[in-house]
Amino acid sequence: MQPGEIAHIAATTGNHWRKIFNVYAKLIAAYKQQCVEPLGYPRWQDYRDQQLLQQHSDEALIFSPPQVKRQHGSVRLVLAKGYAGTLGLNDELHWLDTDFAVHAASGIVVCPYFDYRQLSDIKIQRLVHILTGEL
Repeated sequence: MQPGEIAHIAATTGNHWRKIFNVYAKLIAAYKQQCVEPLGYPRWQDYRDQQLLQQHSDEALIFSPPQVKRQHGSVRLVLAKGYAGTLGLNDELHWLDTDFAVHAASGIVVCPYFDYRQLSDIKIQRLVHILTGEL
């Protein structure tokens, strides 16, 4: 993405993408805080507007099914149980609770969709604990 595109997309496409970008930035901020890593910005909103999904960032949104082989050094999330079911992973998922599952062979984590109602601040903290191995 180019600088300013997140704000442009959020402004022109409505609430849906704004929620996705906000939840994504909040997750990154919480994850970095848990890992005692500086976010580099005073607020998650600043991170969203200046760093999230930019060419020099470490994040991506991928709209194709993930490869099921383990990719070391990366965190891969599959958003939503329903989508995870379409990937044929259900038999191999270890459900930690009603919201989160882990595919042990690949390290993929299934989590709620990036929406405030589905992935609330409390659930973001739960996801961070899963990602950092503090189940």
